[in-house]
Amino acid sequence: HVGISIGNSRQLTGIRLNWRDDGVEYVNGINFTLWAPGQNPKASVNGLAVGVVAPGAAHLNGIVVGGLAIRAEQRLTGIGLAPFAVLSHGSVGGVNVGGLAVVADSNIGGIAAGALAVMSRNAMTGVGVAGVSVIASGGLRGAAIGGLAAVLQRQATGVAVGGLAVVTEGPLTGVAVSGLGVATRGDMTGLGV
Repeated sequence: HVGISIGNSRQLTGIRLNWRDDGVEYVNGINFTLWAPGQNPKASVNGLAVGVVAPGAAHLNGIVVGGLAIRAEQRLTGIGLAPFAVLSHGSVGGVNVGGLAVVADSNIGGIAAGALAVMSRNAMTGVGVAGVSVIASGGLRGAAIGGLAAVLQRQATGVAVGGLAVVTEGPLTGVAVSGLGVATRGDMTGLGV
């Protein structure tokens, strides 16, 4: 399980070249795949993961580059770059840039940027920048900058900027700047423009 592997090896420390990842357990080192992944419910890729279509595993740790997208089933931690989307059914942490979007079913931590959207279905900690909207369903602790809107449910602490609107479903503490309006359903402490 150490060295250079060509094919769908399930465990490897070294360099792995493969057509399509399916049933992988772990890769420590460099993982290069040509096609979209199959089922990898326990896979952990640590190091550099490059996919011509979309690298994917349960846990992606390190530098991940997708030709189209990136898909993490549970967690993406590190640097993620893809021209279309960075997706995680769990959390995203580090620096992640999706040409269209960065989407996490759990938390987003660090820096996330997308031309259309950055969306966290839980809390966002760090900086989210999107051409259209930044959405944090579990609240914000940091900065959210959306070309059209920043929509922050629960509590927001930090800086929120929206071209048209900044909307919070809970209290807002910090600075909110918008071209059209700032709306909060809780107390606002700080500066609203």
